[in-house]
Amino acid sequence: MILSCLHQGTRDLHERRQRRQDDHEDNANHDKNQGWLEKCGTHVYSRNKWTRRYFVLTCNELHYFKRGDNDDLFGTKRGGFELATIQAAIPKHDVPDREYCIEITTVDDVSILVLDAHDSTNQRSWCEAISQGVHLARRKLKKRRNTLTGDF
Repeated sequence: MILSCLHQGTRDLHERRQRRQDDHEDNANHDKNQGWLEKCGTHVYSRNKWTRRYFVLTCNELHYFKRGDNDDLFGTKRGGFELATIQAAIPKHDVPDREYCIEITTVDDVSILVLDAHDSTNQRSWCEAISQGVHLARRKLKKRRNTLTGDF
């Protein structure tokens, strides 16, 4: 009984420390990468059609919005991807008439998104920010799984 209480107390302390560390990492990444990019259509009827979308990278997700006529901060949300499901965000150089594209692929190695960043600095910045966000999201997910299974 005493050992069970001690184990539970140790687990609770570990979870509180973990939450504080996760909150610190979230706050460190609170300077969200956000801005206008062009997104290549993914549906059969819209392939090779580029649409301007406002992208916002948070600590858990990459969101994109269509700017509306209303007073919404970003407009209408059009989609998003959990960072833990993204495998890579890499420069893509073989897109006709587009020099600064980014290809985002999922963990099952399926291309899910092609974006145009308009210049090399923006392209590099988005690739690095998404890659860092993916790394942190996976690390948080792994820590949560370890906490649930009791692996410290």
